[in-house]
Amino acid sequence: MQEAAKYQVFPLDNSLAVRMVAPRPSVTAGRTEFTYSGELTGVPMGDAPNIIASSYNIRADVEIPQDGAEGMLATQGGRFGGWASTC
Repeated sequence: MQEAAKYQVFPLDNSLAVRMVAPRPSVTAGRTEFTYSGELTGVPMGDAPNIIASSYNIRADVEIPQDGAEGMLATQGGRFGGWASTC
């Protein structure tokens, strides 16, 4: 307690869940449409559309080869969950 007072870390905070869902600054704030082309990997959550507790539509224009295809079209997620769309 003496060290905590010395380094001015009071009050101690254990509100992890509240802080995890709190809004953070984002380059996507206020945007309602996103367009990605080509292969894309590793978009940070702060740079991806925020779809938590909201309605959304995702459209993918894809060209399927005549002999077929399968695989991931889009994914988003992290340690605690996410979503995926496949073809």
